[in-house]
Amino acid sequence: TLGWREVATRTWRAASSQHSSLDAAGLAFFGIWALFPALAALVGLGGLLFGRFEVLDLLSRVRMALPESYAEVIVGQLQAIAAASRVASGATLFGGLVVALWSSMRAMRGLIAALNSIYKEEEKRTFWHRLALTFVFTCCGGAFLLVVLALIVANPPWVSGAEEAKVA
Repeated sequence: TLGWREVATRTWRAASSQHSSLDAAGLAFFGIWALFPALAALVGLGGLLFGRFEVLDLLSRVRMALPESYAEVIVGQLQAIAAASRVASGATLFGGLVVALWSSMRAMRGLIAALNSIYKEEEKRTFWHRLALTFVFTCCGGAFLLVVLALIVANPPWVSGAEEAKVA
């Protein structure tokens, strides 16, 4: 049997020989790069669908649950986007979606390349097949994040009584 030290040593060697940390850094970079345009696009969509006052009200409630420095920078910018006109909301929606889709597709391509490297597989798909696969995976990941975000917004902890449960 292998001891824990030997397992850790073999894992470290395998990870460093395949540049896993570099792949992970690239995924994180493009993932974060996609997050903020996606948030701006979401606020733009909310402004078009529900109106800016409802979006501003929601952002002010979300702001209370975030750390002050984060709320100041990020939510402050999102509130400035939400306060804009409907034309600006539409432009924000379009621009945010384009940048978020491009960046998240880059992250997904990096993930596919990293998995191919880890499993020592050579890419055999055509360019268009890879592009379609990346697009579908990106859309599925985006849909998952939207569902999670909707669940968080629909049932925040200050409404569900989770704060009282933590104190007790």
